[in-house]
Amino acid sequence: MLQDCHGAQNLTNRVPLLDDTQNYYVLDGFQNATHTNVKFKRKIETCDPYDIPFSTDTLKILWSFGDMDPNYESLKGHGKNRGVKSLHLLSPKFTQNSRDPYTRKIKNSEISIWDITVNNITVEPTMDTLYWCKIVRLPEFSNKQHIIGYEALLSHFGHLNSNIVHQMTLFECQTKSYPGSDPLSWDLWVRSSGTVCNSNLLTPRDWDSCSTPVAVWSPGSQGQFLPSHAGIPIGGVSGVKYYMLEIHYDNSNKKKMRFSSCGSFRISNTLHTQIAYL
Repeated sequence: MLQDCHGAQNLTNRVPLLDDTQNYYVLDGFQNATHTNVKFKRKIETCDPYDIPFSTDTLKILWSFGDMDPNYESLKGHGKNRGVKSLHLLSPKFTQNSRDPYTRKIKNSEISIWDITVNNITVEPTMDTLYWCKIVRLPEFSNKQHIIGYEALLSHFGHLNSNIVHQMTLFECQTKSYPGSDPLSWDLWVRSSGTVCNSNLLTPRDWDSCSTPVAVWSPGSQGQFLPSHAGIPIGGVSGVKYYMLEIHYDNSNKKKMRFSSCGSFRISNTLHTQIAYL
């Protein structure tokens, strides 16, 4: 039996309270020696004050399990068998097949992949948060192109299941010239591994011009494809040449970790009818 319950307000370590209205309905399920799988449904908006409406925002899903099948009359603590997962429940998954039939209209020859990689960034235990910025140069596109989708590719070393990448944002850089700046420095920064963002001592002043967001990724999102009629413009003779990838690491557990992060962008040489911006 699946039961609809809620936590007691202002009380911790208490047994969940049974909702007056049961809004979850079991569709299917099975159990084997290692797993229990339950498929159920619920309305997006139940009008129940104890149910959170589903939306396109990121939802934090709490999970826990015990050593035996639960009985509401005798629920026991789950100990360390618990956790949290950030999910986009109403967002489409990042697969080209999910765009069917739009996908079938785009040939592979019309799509380029632009990977922006930041390798081997070490987050020390003394850092509870770190913003790291990397300057990149757009591949040579003689004609204007459209970004039609993107995803984040993350890898870390030393601690499994300890993803501390909290957000990645790609910004356009206008390469404004400040007194004493050298326009040739941008290509030098492209070859560097990056530096701490917004630091008076470490961040070049020219990077202040990287302020127009192009794409944003946060936990719970696998990535995003834009609607078939929309695209984010890049490239062209007079287009932006340099971009900055800003990565936010949230190290609230204060562990030493080493990360490599990549933003992978799908670029179409077929311009769409509508221009998209953040």
